[in-house]
Order: sequence, then C-alpha cells, then structure tokens
Amino acid sequence: MHKNLVAIALIAVFFLSSFSGLVYAGDTSTPEIIRTISLGDSHGAVVSGCGYVYTWGFGGDGRLGFGDSADRIIPTRVPGLSNIKSISMGTSHSAAITNDGYLYMWGNNCHAQLGRGYSGEFADRLLPERVHRLSNVTAVSLGRFHSAAITENGNLYIWGCNSNGQLGLGDKEVPEYTVIVGAASPQRVTSLSDVIAVSLGDTHSAAITANSNVYSWGDNQFGQLGLGDKASRRIPTPVLNLTNIVAISLDGERSAAISGEGELHIWGRKHYLATSSRDDGMLVSPKRVQGLPHVSAVGLGESFTIAIADGGRPHVWGYTNYGVLGLRDVEDDMYISVPIATRGFSGAVDISVGLDKAAFLYINGVVYIWGNNRNSQLGLADTEHRRTPTRLISNITVPGGACVCVPSVWAGPVIASARSAGLLAQGELRNYRCEVGRVEVAQLFINLIELATGQSITDFMYEKGVSINENAFIDTADSSVLAAHALGILRGQGDGRFNPNGILLRGEIAAILNRTANVFGVNTDGYSHSFVDMDGHWADDELGWAVHAEIIFGMGENRFVPNRNLTAEEAIVIVYRAYTVFRSLGQQLP
Repeated sequence: MHKNLVAIALIAVFFLSSFSGLVYAGDTSTPEIIRTISLGDSHGAVVSGCGYVYTWGFGGDGRLGFGDSADRIIPTRVPGLSNIKSISMGTSHSAAITNDGYLYMWGNNCHAQLGRGYSGEFADRLLPERVHRLSNVTAVSLGRFHSAAITENGNLYIWGCNSNGQLGLGDKEVPEYTVIVGAASPQRVTSLSDVIAVSLGDTHSAAITANSNVYSWGDNQFGQLGLGDKASRRIPTPVLNLTNIVAISLDGERSAAISGEGELHIWGRKHYLATSSRDDGMLVSPKRVQGLPHVSAVGLGESFTIAIADGGRPHVWGYTNYGVLGLRDVEDDMYISVPIATRGFSGAVDISVGLDKAAFLYINGVVYIWGNNRNSQLGLADTEHRRTPTRLISNITVPGGACVCVPSVWAGPVIASARSAGLLAQGELRNYRCEVGRVEVAQLFINLIELATGQSITDFMYEKGVSINENAFIDTADSSVLAAHALGILRGQGDGRFNPNGILLRGEIAAILNRTANVFGVNTDGYSHSFVDMDGHWADDELGWAVHAEIIFGMGENRFVPNRNLTAEEAIVIVYRAYTVFRSLGQQLP
C-alpha cells in the first residue's frame, strides 16, 4: 500500500523541467503537464501542471472529492481544488497541498485522520476541506488511519489513530486524545526538528531529518522499524545503521530507504522482499538490495516492490497476483525473489504504488499503469485487470491547445507584478488562457483583501463583525469561498450550491469588484457607463464604478460583453488593477 513516495530532489527538478505532456484525449487536444501521481488502495490521482487535481477509482467515503461516494472510471477534475502542487492518497482518505502551503483533506475520517478536531463525531468529508490548524505545509503523507505533514520550518505534525504509537507523541496529553486513542487535530512531534521527509505505513511511521538521518516509530511486529528487534516504539527512534538517506517509503509492514549514493535498503516483512525465502520471516534491520545501481525511487505494494534504477529503468519483484509486476508472460501466484528490469521501458522519473497496482511517470510525460482494476482504480474506463503497463489515456487535456501555463504577452508583465505583490504564489502555475473557476476568483479576492489591509482574513472579518457559515453551500467548503460569501462579495447559484467548478462571466466580476469596494468603504453610487449591451443586464448598476476606476474595460464598439467567459489571466489582471486602486485610496499595504 503506497503512502507517500519522497523523490530525490534532483530527480524532481529534472522531472518538472524536462517533459512536455502526459495524456491525450484526441488529436485536437494539447496535453497538460502532469506534476505528480499518487495511488491509494483503490483510487488514484494526478496533479496537472497548472495545478488541478484529477481523481478516479473507488469513491467510497468520499475519497475522490466530488461530494458523493460514486466511482469514477477515468481521471476527473476535482471541483474546488486549484493551485495544487502535490497530493497523497491514503487507504481511504486523500490530501492536497496548494502552492501557498495550505493543506486540504477529504474522505474517510473514522479515526480523525482528516485533522478537523473532535465535535462529537468523526464524519467523513465528501469534498476537500482545508485543515485550518496548519499553514506553510511543504509535504504530506497518509497512512491507513493517520496523517502527517511537514511545515516549511521543518516541524512535523501528525494526527489520527495511535493504536500502536504511530503518532510518535509518547505519553503526551493532547486535546481529545483519549476520545479516539489518538489525536483529532495536528500535533507537533516535538522530539524531531528540521524534518525534510515523512512517510507513513499502516501503523508505523518514519521521517528523515536535514542531516539525512532516519527516525522510525509505531508498530514493530515484523521489524518494520529497522531497529534490530520487534519492540514497538511510541517516540521517534533513530535507525542507527542508515546514513545519508534522501528518500523513504513505507508499506503496511515493510519499509525502504534510498541513500544519496543510490543504494536501496529494505526491512520488515521478509517474504515480499528481494530474498529467496518465501516464508513469513522478517528483516529487523535494514538490508541493502544488491544488483540495483543508482536507485532514484521506490514503491511498496501489499506483496511486491518496484524501484527505479539504472537511469530510469523500473525493476520489480514479489508476488505476481493481478499482474502487479507488469511482466507479460508471468502467471498469478508466482514469486519473483530478485529484481527484474521491465522490458522496453526506460526514462521513468517517478513511481507510485497502491495496494495491488502501480504506475510509472516518464520523462516525456507519459503514464503507464497496471494491476488490479476491480473498482476502475487504473482509470482506464473499464474494470479489466492489466498484467502489463498500459498507457493512461484520459481527459486531462487542454482543449484545442488554447490553454497553456504561459500567460499572453499583454498579460505577462501584470501577472509578474501580481506575483511580486503577493496576489499569486511564487512559482505558481495556472492555465492562464483557460476560463477561470469560481473558486480561483474567490481566492484572488481574499488575497486582495489581506494585502490591502495587512490583516489575515480572519482578523479582518472579526473587525467587521462577520462570521463564516461553514454550511453555506452543499458543494464546497473552500475557506476563501466561505469568507467571500460571508462578506457579501460572492454569491451562490441557488439551491444551496456555489458551483465551485463553474465558469465566471465578465458581468459577474464587475459586480464582485463593486461589492469589494463596498467592503472597503468605497461609495460606488452615482457612477455610470455607456456600454450598449448592459441595458437590462442584472449587473448594469454595479459596473459604473469599476469602469470609472479603470479596473475593467469594454471590448470595443461600445460593448462590454457581460456574458463572455473570463479567463484566468484576465481575472488576475483585473484583481491586480483593483489592488493598485485600493492602494491609491490609502489602504494599508505591506
């Protein structure tokens, strides 16, 4: 069961800068760059280069993030998630990190693994919701019923089930601790600092610190902590015979680590590892896997292991059920005890392994996936198992090649200024020329308010005497949407729905600008315009001030075209103009 693969930094940089696209859905579409892929037990996800999340597979407990428990047979965009840089799929819950360090989680919450605290019950979340108690998150890993995150200052936070000491909190008393025999909200692991990587198994955990040392804790029934014995640990304990470690991956009862020299070390349950024994023995201390030069990534499934070695060649070993090894002529119920290179494949830069399936991500952006497909967890539009790597062909594309992650020439300088001002995260990628989503607009305007006031949105709303209604909409719990709605800036579309994946029109953003000015105390009454196509439009009276302030303009021939879809780059430029206007009105700026 894959929990989180921490790739070597140099490989990740090379990966992001080298390939040009991943999946195709017809000759008229341009593929989006795919940043990363993550597989859970029975579902999968990818992050596109412009920051969108696509999920597929079994939908139980809301783990796909669509507001229901229905399965999805192909990768489908998750509404309300944008500006995402990384993801992690657990057994039955999911997580995503935005470019500005916010953590969103959804799915199964039976052991408080979503980190939302205790309010009398631990309800599943069918839509992504922000974990408000964490910010500046750089990495996340999900176990079976516990979760962990690293913040940019190197602190490690952990929460959820603690049945085997897997939280690493020792005997620390934490809020709601005894209620669930764990922690219902993120707790800092104070015995560790300068943490750079974390990975969670079913009931054990491990982390790497900045000095390349490995610490492990939790269940140790099969020696999966690598400490030379089978005694469990409730606090992080150094694995003394591992040095210069740069990546780590955990499975239910096994562990693996990669050194800076490209050496792969494994420990835990023995019969699934590179050993001739098929019994239920174990390795209680790390053992180097021989014959694998220059390993760059490793993934552990329930009964198999895959490593990328020797310049991007995938190597496999373990049990063969469901074709999880991807070897064409090997039948089920066989055991491969030494690493075998997959034929015909090279140039892999990333790998993700689920319970009984796996996927490669190649330097040219192509994804191959195989294994158990009972719940369409391969995303191939059917439920047939695949015994050999099969190319993932999905709808993660840019229609007609019109949407790219590079802004138009006219918008580029303004977008750069918006990023410098803090309206956009540094390094953020977007589909600039695609239509902007309603959630993205909410996030832009909340960023604008925070910059213009020098306050957090929470403090700003407190001063205004405004509070968030977390149940305002049934189809989104995005914090920016709820804040903008509470301030009267954004409105729903009826029947308790916000339509987070919907498209925003030019007429709508004119009204949003007018309402935002009102929030700042600007009197927008008495301003007019001369656009002939606004007569009778619902936003007619809300357009005059924004035109007068030169925040928004017409589109020629005295027409505003209010029903035209707004692109992301247009929205960013408009919000940045509003930022400069509020600055000129004397608003406090950082």
